[in-house]
Amino acid sequence: MNIDPEQIIIVGGIQEALSLITRLLVGSETSVAIESPCYQGAAYIFRAARAQITPVPVDKAGLDVDQLPEGPVSLIYVTPSHQYPLGSTLSLERRFKLLEWAWTSGAYIIEDDYDSDFRYRGSPLFALAGLDRHESVIYLGTFSKSIGAGIRVGYIVAPSALAEPLTTLKGLLNNGNPWLEQAVLAEFIANGGFNRHLRKIRLVYLRRQAALIAAIEAEFGEVDITGTDCGMHLVWTLPPGGITADMLCERALEKGVGIYPLEAGAASFTATDEQRQRMVMMGFPSVPEEQIREGIGILAGIARPHARSRSLPSGPFPIDFEI
Repeated sequence: MNIDPEQIIIVGGIQEALSLITRLLVGSETSVAIESPCYQGAAYIFRAARAQITPVPVDKAGLDVDQLPEGPVSLIYVTPSHQYPLGSTLSLERRFKLLEWAWTSGAYIIEDDYDSDFRYRGSPLFALAGLDRHESVIYLGTFSKSIGAGIRVGYIVAPSALAEPLTTLKGLLNNGNPWLEQAVLAEFIANGGFNRHLRKIRLVYLRRQAALIAAIEAEFGEVDITGTDCGMHLVWTLPPGGITADMLCERALEKGVGIYPLEAGAASFTATDEQRQRMVMMGFPSVPEEQIREGIGILAGIARPHARSRSLPSGPFPIDFEI
C-alpha cells in the first residue's frame, strides 16, 4: 500500500469513522450491502441515513461472495479478519472476488479490521486494502481492542478521492481528537512497545481461548464452535432441540455467569429464528482459565437437566464472558 499521510484521518473509534463515511456517501435510498449477520452499530448508522440495505449471507468462510448483489450498490460493509458476530475469516480467494466485484460495480468497500491484531492460527491474510489496486477500499482500524476500550483512537485510511472531503467533515464535526493520547500512542508504537504488548497478550488470549474450547468440549462433547482462528470472541451454536440461547443466557446470569445471545452482542441478524435462537457469543480475554472452567461447569449444570446444578457464591465478581 502506498499511502500518503493526508489519506489517514484520526477518529474516536470505528463508530465515528462509520458516521463520517455515511455522512459523505450515504443518503436516502443509497444502496448499501452489509454482512448477514452484521455489526449492529454499522447497520443502525446506515438505516438512520435511510439507506436501502441489502444483506449478504455469511458462512464459515466469511462473506458469501457468490451472493453479492447484481444491481448497483454504492457501499458494502465487511469485517473480513474476524467477521462480527460469527467470527469467520474471509478466505483469500473470496477477498479477490470481493475486490473484483467492487471494481466492476463501482462500489466502495468499508473494511472494518477491528480484530486483525489477534490471529492465532495460520499466516495472516492480506487486508483488502493491501490487495486493492483501484482505490475501492476504505480501511478502518482501532486501538480500542488491542490496548483498551478507554483508548478512543481509531483511524480511516481513505482512497485519495475521499481523503479531503472526509477530513473536512471531521473538522466540521469536532475539529480533531485530543492530541495527548495520540502523542503517547505514537511513542508507544515507535519504540516497539506496541508490538511487544501484542505478542504478550496474543499468547495470553490463545491460552484462554484454548481453555474455553477444551472446557466446552469436556462438558458437552462434540460441539459447533466458530471464530477460533482470530479475534477475541467465539460463537457456540447449541444443538437443535435443546435449550435456547436466550434461556441459557438468562439462567446463566442468575448463577453469576455472563454469556450473550447474538442480539445482546450488538449483532443485526437476518437468519431464521431457529438459527438465531441457538447461537451464543462468548468472549475470553478478560476471564482467567480457572474461571473459564468453573463457568462452563455451571453452564453444563443448566443445559443438562439431570446434572448437579452449580453456581458461584454471592459476591461482586461474577464470571463474565464479555464481548
